[in-house]
Amino acid sequence: MIEKIANNYVQFDKPILSQSLKLTGYYDNSLALGEHGDYYFLGFSIDNALQNIRLKLDFLLWTEVKKESMYAYNMKIYFSDDSIETWHNNLNTMISVKAIPA
Repeated sequence: MIEKIANNYVQFDKPILSQSLKLTGYYDNSLALGEHGDYYFLGFSIDNALQNIRLKLDFLLWTEVKKESMYAYNMKIYFSDDSIETWHNNLNTMISVKAIPA
């Protein structure tokens, strides 16, 4: 059973355990930015210490977004002139409600 908290967030009735990480919900969203393209993001809510999460998921390319409290990983960008399979690392993306991806 899941509980829909908002249009883009679902709280799991019971946490899902994966590699001793406690996944408590799922989040996804998208923004249509007109001439700047479309912005898609998704992730899980994890009820573990950040250090433990990063240790267990050390294969991901982590980027600190907010000092010691918010991290993003594997940020990619797609250019319309490329093939649909070609995505590039996008480590310079600024994440916030008012920010346009770099």
